Amino acid sequence: MFLRYVEATADEAMLTAARNQSEISSRLLQATEGRANDGAVPGVQVQRARIEADRSKRAVARREADVRASRLRLAAAMGIDGLSSPLRAVPDLSAILPTQSTAETPEIAVRTAEVQGATADVRTARLLGRPEFQIEARRAPFYETSNQIYARLQISFPLFDGRRTRAERGAAEDRRVAAERTLADTRQQAEAALQAARIEFVAAQEEVASFEPTLESARTLVLRSEVGLIEGATTFTDTLEAVRALREVEEGLVEARRRLGETLAELLRATGIVLPALRGAR
Repeated sequence: MFLRYVEATADEAMLTAARNQSEISSRLLQATEGRANDGAVPGVQVQRARIEADRSKRAVARREADVRASRLRLAAAMGIDGLSSPLRAVPDLSAILPTQSTAETPEIAVRTAEVQGATADVRTARLLGRPEFQIEARRAPFYETSNQIYARLQISFPLFDGRRTRAERGAAEDRRVAAERTLADTRQQAEAALQAARIEFVAAQEEVASFEPTLESARTLVLRSEVGLIEGATTFTDTLEAVRALREVEEGLVEARRRLGETLAELLRATGIVLPALRGAR
């Protein structure tokens, strides 16, 4: 369910970015039409600006469909009919991540229980060939006047069992060895998966952090380009390229945050942490 939440929040962020791009494209179209009416730019630039505005509107419609679909999948995963409010951003769960490098996944717990069960079977099999000692205490029947108590001791042990005891003991030992090897392999794979998840998580964090200054620069460039286009200091092509650069940076940041959420989910799975049900998403 956590991955569904990451997907839904990423789609909503993409929708926000698409709406921002649509607003910028609309302002660009208005500015270009004003410049064309003054005779400062040819009409072909108005056509190009209108194409960009139409493309932005189609992108908004596509992102809205993606949001509806992802919210529906998330609601189904949560077992509710639907989501009525916007989703919160994926929380920073770094504080709950364990500092130790040992993975404790449910699969490891299952394999450990299998080893414990196989060890118990070995101990049981070793007891099969040992003599059995039994003691009983009985008293005289009630209808007799005597109140004597009798004791009975019995020792029994198998003489000829066709080596069944040895075979069962050997089979139990083999099962224990196999269970221990399976546990070792599972733990080794879990440790490798945990280390790989940590590497991917740190890389995703660094990628998201690297986008922040680039996004601010791209936004500043678009604002300056819009002002320059109105005043005639910037060409239409330069302004259009600035808008496209901002779109690429915004979408790249959303994708980076999506990867961060996915790597966080993988890291949580590798560490064996089970998150509580999502709250506040309805």
